[in-house]
Amino acid sequence: MEAGFDGVELHGANGYLLNQFLEDGSTQRTDRYGGSYENRSRLLLEVVEVVKDAIGADRLGVRLSPFGTASGMSDSNPLELYSFTISQLN
Repeated sequence: MEAGFDGVELHGANGYLLNQFLEDGSTQRTDRYGGSYENRSRLLLEVVEVVKDAIGADRLGVRLSPFGTASGMSDSNPLELYSFTISQLN
C-alpha cells in the first residue's frame, strides 16, 4: 500500500500454490491442511486473514477458479469445496 497500490489480489486459481492446497486432485496432505474441504481451505483462509489485518478487507480480493483445469487442477466435489470456501471468505 505504501507503494501506491489500491489493493491486493490473492491468487487461489490456475494451479498456483493456494489452488493446489484447495483441490483434492493436487493435494495429498494428511495433516490439518489436507483431507476435508475445511482443512484444504485452511491455508487460503489463514493467508486472507493476515493480509486483511494488514491492509483491510476493502482492499483485498481473492481469485478462485472452481472449475478450472489449468496445470491439471481438479476437485472431486468443487461445488461443495467452493461453496464452503466462499462462505468463509464472505
